[in-house]
Amino acid sequence: MQFLSLGTFCALRERNAYLMGNAEAGNTMSQTNGRHDIAVVGYGAVLPPDGAGVDSFLDLLETGGNAIVDVPAERWDISDHFDMDRSVLDKTYSKIGGFVQGVQFQSFEFRIPPKVARAIDRTQQWALLATREALTRAQLIDKDFDRARTAVIFGNSMGGEMVYETATRTYLN
Repeated sequence: MQFLSLGTFCALRERNAYLMGNAEAGNTMSQTNGRHDIAVVGYGAVLPPDGAGVDSFLDLLETGGNAIVDVPAERWDISDHFDMDRSVLDKTYSKIGGFVQGVQFQSFEFRIPPKVARAIDRTQQWALLATREALTRAQLIDKDFDRARTAVIFGNSMGGEMVYETATRTYLN
């Protein structure tokens, strides 16, 4: 996921509170000087350390918390990828990072059958979780709204586990 500054997240959270207090503000788009105004009425994310949403992550930061940990063994073997010498090619000189851990994706909550769910990689699962958070925050879950005037915009800093398999299949076909 794309990361914004703490100030940007706080501004989004305050703007969201304002919009949710004024239902009409989130459902109108005015045109002035040939430009269209937009309203961000919902946002969501899957963030370290435990995949909780934006508010939990902001609370962690605002209280001086820290989501930086040693690289989890299930992510990659540190001995294969680490070297303290920054000039060594194809190695990292860091043993720490912000890793999301423990997210339990429940495919049935999205009406995704188990067989299909096994083909969805973690990045796609997180996109669904972040979208649900954004729609919930915007109070649009299970409501009728103008989908033609609504967009969900994703930011992703990961390619996903299956990106290489998909690329290989595409190349070989």
